[in-house]
Amino acid sequence: MNTLTHKNLAIIGLGYVGLLLAMAAVDAGWFVMGIVASESRVNQIKSGSSPIEDASDSDLKSAIEIGAFEAPCDFSRISNASVIVICVPTPLDVDREPDLEILCNAVAALSPHLTNESLLISESTSYPGTLRI
Repeated sequence: MNTLTHKNLAIIGLGYVGLLLAMAAVDAGWFVMGIVASESRVNQIKSGSSPIEDASDSDLKSAIEIGAFEAPCDFSRISNASVIVICVPTPLDVDREPDLEILCNAVAALSPHLTNESLLISESTSYPGTLRI
């Protein structure tokens, strides 16, 4: 029996990729939980102020007001999501290879809350197989 709520999306990282994906998912009828590590970013988003210029304040405020978007700090909430998308930065190191520290930290924080029915997607720049830990 499937216990997950369908059309429930968790996005880890609400930067240029994550926040735009969140707003597109809200427009498509999904409930979105956006999780970020920065408390100041969480507070900014919860106030309805978009941290990126491509996502408007009015769209963000509207998504929050209709109850389709929230930014909890609690990773355990992702256990209710049918899809989890990781959208954290993977800057290049001195050898021009992706620095996977932020991505690995995100996976470590969310992995205890995954279920067998969860779909986990990495939108972070990395090589195939990165999340096979």
